[in-house]
Amino acid sequence: MKIRIWFSLFSLVMALALIGCSKDENTKKTDEEQTQGAVEKPNENREKQQKKSVNDDGDNNVDLDLTALSSTMLYSEVYNIVMSPNDYIGKTLKMKGLFRTYASLESDTTYFAVVIPDATACCEQGFEFIWDGEHTYPEDYPSEDSEIEITGRLDTYEEDGYEYFYVVADDLVILN
Repeated sequence: MKIRIWFSLFSLVMALALIGCSKDENTKKTDEEQTQGAVEKPNENREKQQKKSVNDDGDNNVDLDLTALSSTMLYSEVYNIVMSPNDYIGKTLKMKGLFRTYASLESDTTYFAVVIPDATACCEQGFEFIWDGEHTYPEDYPSEDSEIEITGRLDTYEEDGYEYFYVVADDLVILN
């Protein structure tokens, strides 16, 4: 008898959970509208991916604007880029995060990165970048942990037998 009661109660709870998790058409439409245009799949038609430039001259197009995403979507897309960088190589990305530097003791090289925290700020994921043009560190660069926005193309290089990906930043804006 107790098994029937527990089974009935369990079935009722599961039914309520399924009903509570369903979405109506208006909610689905809102979700689609929120992400439409912000995230373009890497393999879609190039013309659909082109967006208005962040530069005043209008020559550069952004394929993936990470600044337009909610914190959850942002971290998910960053994770996708890190796990499958080859799908994004050659794409122009726009992102904002914290400016960080990393000094290599072995090669006496300073690496620059934009670090993007997740929604709870417990985890971070960074992208190495090289600022295109004539810029000297530290004079032309922001201070450590400044919020920045970069726009550039994802590319790769090989160092010590390992392949790394980075952003060739055409534009760097200090936000604070």
